[in-house]
Amino acid sequence: MALARFLIDLPLIAFQHVLFTLVFYFLSRLQVEAGKFFFFYLTLFISTVCFSNLLRMFAYFVGTLDDCKISSPSDQ
Repeated sequence: MALARFLIDLPLIAFQHVLFTLVFYFLSRLQVEAGKFFFFYLTLFISTVCFSNLLRMFAYFVGTLDDCKISSPSDQ
């Protein structure tokens, strides 16, 4: 199940990052070289995939939102 969601997310993340990177990279006036642009894109893409899978891992680890709640002294 997690592998299927990961594979489904890849094209969506890639498309979203193409749009974002084209706008952000050139509007921020970074160096206009193909290698630097694609390294920026690759770094952004890999970090997004890693963070989304990290959050997915925690979601699978914790069954419900009630398990996530931290009990405070006023709850007792």
